[in-house]
Order: sequence, then structure tokens, then C-alpha cells
Amino acid sequence: MRADGFTFKDVFQVDSLSGRINLGSNRHVILAAAAVGALRHELMDNLGWEVTRGVFERLGYRCGRHDAHQLRKHYPLPSDEELLQAGLRLSFVEGMAKARLGEFEINRAEGKIHIKGEWLDSFEVEYHLQQYGIGSHSVCCALEGYGNGFASEFFGADVICIETHCRAKGDSACRFEFQSAADWGEAARPIQRMLAGGRFTERFDRCLRIISDMGCELEQTSLDAVFTTDAKGFVTSCSEGASEILGVSPS
Repeated sequence: MRADGFTFKDVFQVDSLSGRINLGSNRHVILAAAAVGALRHELMDNLGWEVTRGVFERLGYRCGRHDAHQLRKHYPLPSDEELLQAGLRLSFVEGMAKARLGEFEINRAEGKIHIKGEWLDSFEVEYHLQQYGIGSHSVCCALEGYGNGFASEFFGADVICIETHCRAKGDSACRFEFQSAADWGEAARPIQRMLAGGRFTERFDRCLRIISDMGCELEQTSLDAVFTTDAKGFVTSCSEGASEILGVSPS
């Protein structure tokens, strides 16, 4: 079978007894695009763009790696080119977007890979535009992550997919480019850091510290009588209001 011939019924098996949908031995779950859009909206509003992008990049990356592994194992294709194109085809079959290829070059012996193309009708752009309109970010994070994961699993080394143009920024199309991490150089570092997950942890910890500091400051300056105690009931701090009511200093 050729990569461009893949359809849902060709690669996914539906077990009506268990309710499972499998690609090879890997279970898949179909989610409403609107529900994923709502999740993205929650993350954006509560944790910001940087965290949201990292979460969807890593989600896509894991999906891409799993799909590449299962395709190689259960659906052998005649060439490397066919296998890599199968990943782009699967992102369409799974409802994320359709990829239209431009340049396509693979040379395993030299460790070279260079692919350019467009994502047509990205579900990520659709829901981002509905919720936020035109902005300054490329938003096809899950698609970018999926490309990173699939190509890296296929190539056996870090291959970085970057969305170079995005309709969510007002560009005419969502364009992507694949190269090895070495060929991208510094441009690949932000993607690699996101996929490693370190920046998400640091950002989340920073958010918690800010929330804690803000809560502490609000408590101390409140005109109401507010006391904080430890587990044994000893007062550890009090607000300005409590200090004035009791006629004692906070210390």
C-alpha cells in the first residue's frame, strides 16, 4: 500500500466488543476538536502561551513517535520516502490537518533531511482564530510536535519541524519545514527545550511562587483581621487589620 492511499479503515482496527480503536498495538482515542480547543483555551487563560505551547508540542511529539513505530512495525512500506509521507498522511486521517508537500529530500547516508510543505485547514488554527483572532504566534503546536516525533522516530535522530508561517499570524498559509537539529542550529533550541519539558516545570513553579507571594502580601496588608496559624494552632502571621484591632504589632 502507498502512503497516500491510507484511509481510516486501512490503518485503524475497531474492536466493537472492547470499544478499542488500535493502530497496530497502540490504542487511539477520538476527541472532538471543539473539546481540544476548549482545553487549549483553559491552558492559555490560566497558564499562558508558553506553557500551552509546550503541552501541545509534547502531546503531538508522543503521538508522532507512537504512530511512526506502529507503522514501521505493522505496515511495512517500500521506501523511507513512503514511510515519512505516511506520517503526514496520518495527521490528515486523524483529523489534524492535510499536509501538502513542496520540497522533499532524504539522504540517510549523509544524515540529511529537508522537507517543506503546508498544512491545510489546521484544526489548531481554526479554534485559535475563533477564540483569540489574529496574533503574533504560530499556533500549530500539536502538528509541529507530531512532525518532530514522527520524523525523529523514523530517522533515528533529532529531526526538527518548525512552522515558519501561520494563518493565525495573518500569513496566507501554514507552512512547515523539516531539517536535522544540527542543520537548524540555534533555531532548533527552543523546540528542543519545549520537548524536554524543563521550561514547563520552571514556568509552573514560578507561577506557584507568584501566587504564594501575592497571597502573602494580600494577607499582610488586609484591613480585615486575618491570622495564619501552623498545624499546632500557633499564630505565625497576621494582617494589618488584626494588628490594629488587637493593638499589637504583627511581630
